[in-house]
Amino acid sequence: MTRTTKKLERAQNKLDAKLIKAASAGYTEYALALMNKGADVNTQDSNGQTPLMVSIKGNHVKLTDIFLGKDAHITFNDPNGTIALKVMGLYGKLYRDRVLIAKTAPSP
Repeated sequence: MTRTTKKLERAQNKLDAKLIKAASAGYTEYALALMNKGADVNTQDSNGQTPLMVSIKGNHVKLTDIFLGKDAHITFNDPNGTIALKVMGLYGKLYRDRVLIAKTAPSP
């Protein structure tokens, strides 16, 4: 691996780590800026959690929608074998409620 490749890889890892932190904290605009700079929406942290998983756990609905719109994988496994869909079932009450309301609300 060349010095340039290692440098690029370190820069990518930093972007990805910042995206996980932004997702966890619910920092939507910051997460968007990081993705625009090249942060990987499907990166996994040291616990195997993706930005999608941590945004669901934090009930950050808008950010969860953004990650899904950016083709975040919903079937990545963390080390425990948990996928994002299961995380949504366990932690995503606000997200589920919002989707249910949107699907059942009468059209204007």
